[in-house]
Amino acid sequence: MKIKIVTDSTSDLPAEVVRELGITVVPALVQFGDRVYRDGVDLSTEEFYRKLQINSVLPRTSAPSPGTLERFIANSLRKLRLLSPSTSQPR
Repeated sequence: MKIKIVTDSTSDLPAEVVRELGITVVPALVQFGDRVYRDGVDLSTEEFYRKLQINSVLPRTSAPSPGTLERFIANSLRKLRLLSPSTSQPR
C-alpha cells in the first residue's frame, strides 16, 4: 500500500526529506505589511529572516485556505489509491 503525506510548510521539513519521501508541502501564507507571500514559494527562509530584520512590524501568518488544501490533496489522490478506515459502517 502506498501512503502519501501532505503537510503545510510550517512543518519545516528538510528539503531532502520532502524529496526522499515524496511529501507534498502546502505553503502557509506570510504577510509582511500589505504583501502576502506563500511560504517556500514566494518567500524563502533567508528572505523571511531578512524581512524580519528590516521591518518594524512582525509578520502575520495563516494556514493555507481550505480550497488550496483541497487542490493539493486532490492532486495527491490522483497519484494513489485511497484507503479510509472508519469505525462507522455504510447503511
